[in-house]
Amino acid sequence: RILVRERINKLLAGIFEYPLFIVAAPMGYGKTTAVREFLRSRETNQIWVSLAASDGTMSFFWDRLSRQIELSNKILGEQLKSLGYPSDAPQKAKVLEILTETEYKKDTILVIDDFHLASSPENVSLLNNIVREQIPNLHIVLIMRDMKNMRLAELTSLCSTMTLHSLKYERNEIVQYFKFMHYTPSSEELETVARYSGGWISMIYLLIVGLKKGIQAGISSTIDELV
Repeated sequence: RILVRERINKLLAGIFEYPLFIVAAPMGYGKTTAVREFLRSRETNQIWVSLAASDGTMSFFWDRLSRQIELSNKILGEQLKSLGYPSDAPQKAKVLEILTETEYKKDTILVIDDFHLASSPENVSLLNNIVREQIPNLHIVLIMRDMKNMRLAELTSLCSTMTLHSLKYERNEIVQYFKFMHYTPSSEELETVARYSGGWISMIYLLIVGLKKGIQAGISSTIDELV
């Protein structure tokens, strides 16, 4: 069961307007869930690359990327896999040539989840090069915890971002989530959850579970242990 937030879906519609869309927020803000649920109802070709088990190496990144692309486009995936990670200028040029010559008949969304685990200068540079090509119908979505390694100045017009300021739950959404969790709060409980959680859905969930068990909302050792 997922609470649909139309406000977030409207913001995520920007995925189709830019070559690159970045969703960045700390753990527990619902980044992956928001993107996955938004794309679930869209008629697109989706390539989902999860880097949750990444060891930080470029070889892992390239192997995972090419394998997932192969599931959607066998020829393209095999070409990228056989080429290997583009470690020099000629190889990068070859990768760009392969990607730009591929025809994407409908919107193709390449989602790279947990990209912060592979945001090396080499990977960031490669993605920047791909984005600058503005390949028709190809959109890249990066889901990450922070953007400290990203160089976005040169991609200002080609990139859009969504941060925790958008992802955090607003007061009316917290009210909706209480209903979603089948709990009717007192006005004091609602205000305490809104204030103490700061809109962080992981904390909101834990606080409501606590309320259901008779644990007063707010600072408590029990909630701190759960967090």
